[in-house]
Amino acid sequence: AVAQLIPLLDEADRDMQEALIWTLGEIGGKETTRTLEALAENAEDDDDLLALIDDAIGNASLANGDPMMLDFGDYESADMTE
Repeated sequence: AVAQLIPLLDEADRDMQEALIWTLGEIGGKETTRTLEALAENAEDDDDLLALIDDAIGNASLANGDPMMLDFGDYESADMTE
Protein backbone atom coordinates (compact mmCIF):
# COMPACT_ATOMS: atom_id res chain seq x y z
CA ALA A 1 0.00 0.00 0.00
CA VAL A 2 2.84 2.40 0.83
CA ALA A 3 4.29 2.21 -2.68
CA GLN A 4 0.91 3.21 -4.09
CA LEU A 5 0.26 6.01 -1.58
CA ILE A 6 3.60 7.83 -1.76
CA PRO A 7 3.24 9.04 -5.38
CA LEU A 8 -0.17 10.49 -4.52
CA LEU A 9 1.46 12.97 -2.12
CA ASP A 10 2.73 15.08 -5.03
CA GLU A 11 -0.62 15.21 -6.79
CA ALA A 12 -2.92 15.67 -3.80
CA ASP A 13 -4.56 18.84 -2.57
CA ARG A 14 -3.83 19.90 1.01
CA ASP A 15 -6.65 17.92 2.64
CA MET A 16 -5.77 14.76 0.76
CA GLN A 17 -2.06 15.27 1.48
CA GLU A 18 -2.81 15.52 5.22
CA ALA A 19 -4.89 12.33 5.05
CA LEU A 20 -2.11 10.54 3.18
CA ILE A 21 0.50 11.66 5.73
CA TRP A 22 -1.66 10.40 8.59
CA THR A 23 -2.29 7.11 6.78
CA LEU A 24 1.39 6.57 6.08
CA GLY A 25 2.16 7.21 9.74
CA GLU A 26 -0.36 4.56 10.75
CA ILE A 27 1.13 2.02 8.33
CA GLY A 28 4.73 2.69 9.31
CA GLY A 29 7.81 1.10 7.79
CA LYS A 30 11.23 2.30 6.75
CA GLU A 31 10.10 3.59 3.37
CA THR A 32 7.31 5.54 5.04
CA THR A 33 9.68 7.06 7.58
CA ARG A 34 12.14 8.11 4.85
CA THR A 35 9.32 9.66 2.84
CA LEU A 36 7.92 11.55 5.81
CA GLU A 37 11.37 12.85 6.75
CA ALA A 38 11.86 14.10 3.17
CA LEU A 39 8.45 15.79 3.32
CA ALA A 40 9.45 17.49 6.57
CA GLU A 41 12.57 18.92 4.94
CA ASN A 42 10.47 20.38 2.13
CA ALA A 43 7.79 21.75 4.46
CA GLU A 44 10.10 23.73 6.74
CA ASP A 45 8.01 26.93 6.45
CA ASP A 46 4.65 25.27 7.18
CA ASP A 47 4.39 24.73 10.94
CA ASP A 48 1.02 22.97 10.75
CA LEU A 49 2.22 20.51 8.13
CA LEU A 50 5.47 19.95 10.05
CA ALA A 51 3.51 19.10 13.20
CA LEU A 52 1.37 16.62 11.28
CA ILE A 53 4.44 15.03 9.69
CA ASP A 54 6.19 14.85 13.08
CA ASP A 55 3.19 13.04 14.56
CA ALA A 56 3.09 10.67 11.58
CA ILE A 57 6.81 9.90 11.98
CA GLY A 58 6.18 9.14 15.66
CA ASN A 59 3.31 6.83 14.75
CA ALA A 60 5.38 5.16 12.04
CA SER A 61 8.14 4.56 14.57
CA LEU A 62 5.67 2.88 16.92
CA ALA A 63 4.46 0.72 14.04
CA ASN A 64 8.10 -0.13 13.35
CA GLY A 65 8.57 -1.14 16.98
CA ASP A 66 11.11 1.62 17.67
CA PRO A 67 10.43 2.85 21.23
CA MET A 68 13.39 5.24 21.05
CA MET A 69 11.29 7.54 18.88
CA LEU A 70 8.80 8.12 21.69
CA ASP A 71 8.66 11.67 23.00
CA PHE A 72 8.23 11.69 26.76
CA GLY A 73 8.88 15.44 27.03
CA ASP A 74 5.38 16.24 28.30
CA TYR A 75 5.62 13.59 30.97
CA GLU A 76 8.99 14.51 32.44
CA SER A 77 7.66 17.57 34.19
CA ALA A 78 4.35 16.00 35.24
CA ASP A 79 3.84 15.53 38.96
CA MET A 80 3.08 11.83 39.26
CA THR A 81 2.40 12.04 43.03
CA GLU A 82 -1.15 13.29 42.59
